[in-house]
Amino acid sequence: MRSVSQKRTRTLEVVVLLNQNPDVTAYRGWQNARLRESRLLAHPRVGLFTLWTSAMDASEHRRQLNQVFVHSKIVAIDDRWLLVGSANLDGVSLHSYGDDFSSRLGRRIFRDVRNFDVGAVIDAEDADAAEQVRSLRARLWKEHLGSSFHEIGARPAGGWLPLWRSVARRNAAELGKGRRAHFLDGPFILTYSTRSTPLAQLADVGVVFAPESLELCFAPSWLEVHCSPNWVRNMFG
Repeated sequence: MRSVSQKRTRTLEVVVLLNQNPDVTAYRGWQNARLRESRLLAHPRVGLFTLWTSAMDASEHRRQLNQVFVHSKIVAIDDRWLLVGSANLDGVSLHSYGDDFSSRLGRRIFRDVRNFDVGAVIDAEDADAAEQVRSLRARLWKEHLGSSFHEIGARPAGGWLPLWRSVARRNAAELGKGRRAHFLDGPFILTYSTRSTPLAQLADVGVVFAPESLELCFAPSWLEVHCSPNWVRNMFG
């Protein structure tokens, strides 16, 4: 059993698509802290990615760039097991939200915040069910990776992560071309960054930002990123 487990683990790959800037107060810091504690930020077999979108403005002078807020919760494992639901992998969905905060104030404010969630699971026991899992996973990857991903193609010899990482690096380089980056019309992936603001996040993943050819549509201030005053207003107002 030990040798079998080690053999399977050596080829394990984890691809995670998550929000670069969550819309909940203090969530971005919590998210980064959990990623660091889990040692996922620099793990060789884990890739963290975010979804962005771009399009030319009406004048055709600049490329407008924006983050895509991903609210779906989907987990696919080995094209054999699939979860589609509403639960987040955090306290707000799995237990008391406040328990996840290290500060006494955070635990006190959010301890009674809890959601009720529902999910659907496919545990493939036959070829038809496995094909449903594979088909959904492939459609999502095609949306995120574009023409770089062939739905029917076999797993590359080096694994899937190198493909995701190469596409993210290519997209970052192309964004620096601004209005000439035509194939980035629509959604595309970039590597996840732990920096605070979108402009710093773009620089962190290698995007050369030229204001004359790129327009950042979502550019919150430090206060908005760290304190989410609009969210606080909506929740307690």
